[in-house]
Amino acid sequence: MEKIIVAAFEGKEKAMAAWQRLKDLEALNDIAVYRKVLVHAKDNGEAAVIVDDGDPDTGWRAVTGATFGGFIGLIGGPIGVIIGATFGLFAGAFDEVDAYDVSQDFLMQIKTQSIPGSYTIIIQVEEENEVFIDTYLTPYADRITRTDIRTIYNNYSQREAEEEAKQIALAEQELRDAIEDVKPSAKAKLDKLEAAYKKKKDEIEKNIAAYEKEEAYKSQKITQKIAQVEGADKKKWEDVKEKITIDLQSTKARIRQIFR
Repeated sequence: MEKIIVAAFEGKEKAMAAWQRLKDLEALNDIAVYRKVLVHAKDNGEAAVIVDDGDPDTGWRAVTGATFGGFIGLIGGPIGVIIGATFGLFAGAFDEVDAYDVSQDFLMQIKTQSIPGSYTIIIQVEEENEVFIDTYLTPYADRITRTDIRTIYNNYSQREAEEEAKQIALAEQELRDAIEDVKPSAKAKLDKLEAAYKKKKDEIEKNIAAYEKEEAYKSQKITQKIAQVEGADKKKWEDVKEKITIDLQSTKARIRQIFR
């Protein structure tokens, strides 16, 4: 199951030790790490990060509002959006930001931990058993929380789109029922709603492209894992890869059903 794991650390030394241990953990066949980031909340309200296999001595990158677009491009997926929302770094419009509607409850959990001077590791991972990551991180972390990724964000603005579709249907009925002298105003209302609906549809198509990009990225990671294993482990990761594709197709079908 795909999850986001957040581990909070009291100080730099423990965070660094855990970061190095995660590199050993990734060599095992029991989990697949899609992305991982070590975040240092600085005193000035900004953040410094190490991404994936970055060196803890030389790999720090400052992330500010001005550089956030490059950071999104570097890491992609929900983790980039989570960090951007946590530190208020959305200085522009990015497809990934629109695509991942991160829940406020989850963001509040991260914000509470990200006090100045703190260190946090955020991992996007495929895991069946919690024991592997917990065994590696528990000696160092003050808190470890994990959340099913499906509860962190809505993959599409379905409720908004459905509501807009209902409003258009009502406006169409209003136009049909209107007497002649009010038809122009009813038509103007319908035109406005249809324009908003078209804009939402265009946004959704961009979101779908972001999901397809994410699917390709995760499938590549799992393909690498499949190449390293045999027997039952190989079948397990082949099933995971198939599920990634099925989940995307299901999401796309639900989205497009709204706009049929």
